[in-house]
Amino acid sequence: MSETMAVENVIPRADIVKHTDRLGAEIKNIALSDDLPDDIIVAFNRLLLEHKVIFFRDQGHLDDAQQQRFVLRPTESHKHNGFPIPCGCSQITSGL
Repeated sequence: MSETMAVENVIPRADIVKHTDRLGAEIKNIALSDDLPDDIIVAFNRLLLEHKVIFFRDQGHLDDAQQQRFVLRPTESHKHNGFPIPCGCSQITSGL
C-alpha cells in the first residue's frame, strides 16, 4: 500500500464505526487471520493511529496461536516501548 493510498481503498468507511469523538473505532466485516494481505494490515495501522483503539467483534474463529501470529505481523505501529508486558504474554512483545 503506497503512502498516498487511502484507507478507504482497502476498508470501506462504512465499515469503520467511530465510537467516541476522541477514542476508538470498530472495524466491521473483517475476519481477522494471520494471512491478511499487507495492505489490510497497513490500513489497520493507519486506523489505529487515527483512532488510538480499534475493535474487531465476532472473531471467535481465532485460536490463541492464530491471535498471536496476527499480533506478531511486523509493522511499525506494533512497537510497545514503554508499556508493561502482561504476565504470560512475553512472546507477543519479545520480537518487537
